[in-house]
Amino acid sequence: MKYSLITLLVLGLFCWGVGRQTSRLEPGYRLTKTGLAHQMLAKGSGPKVLGNDQVVIHEKLRYKHASDYIFSTWEMGHPVTIQLGAGQIIEGLEFGLVGMRKGELRALIIPPKFSERSEYPDFLHPDSTLYYTIELMEIVRE
Repeated sequence: MKYSLITLLVLGLFCWGVGRQTSRLEPGYRLTKTGLAHQMLAKGSGPKVLGNDQVVIHEKLRYKHASDYIFSTWEMGHPVTIQLGAGQIIEGLEFGLVGMRKGELRALIIPPKFSERSEYPDFLHPDSTLYYTIELMEIVRE
C-alpha cells in the first residue's frame, strides 16, 4: 500500500502534536505518580490526611476554559464532610485530598480516567478534565 509523502507528513505532525498536548503540564502544577496534577495555593499545618480519614472540605469545580464554577461549597455557604475510601467521591479527588494538612488550599487537575462514576449529575460530562480548588477545613479522626 502506497502513501503519499504529504499524507505521511500530516499523519506524523498530528501524532507529534497529540503527544505534545498530553505531556504538557499547567504552569505551577506538579504531577503525581498517579497522573494527577496539583498545586499548593496556601500551606496548611498539622497532620496529613490519610486514605481512610473523614474530612471536612470546601470545594469548587470548573472546566478548563470556564470562568464560572459548576459547583462551589463556598457559594452554598457550608463545607461538605467526606469519608475517604468509601466511594463517596471520584478517585481523583480522593488522590488529591490525601497528604493535605488542615488549612491547606490546593488546586487539582483531574483527568477523565480519575473522574469515572456510575452516574453523572447533569452538569458533569463524563469525558471532561476537571479543575478543582479544595480547602481542607478539618480532619475528623475518632
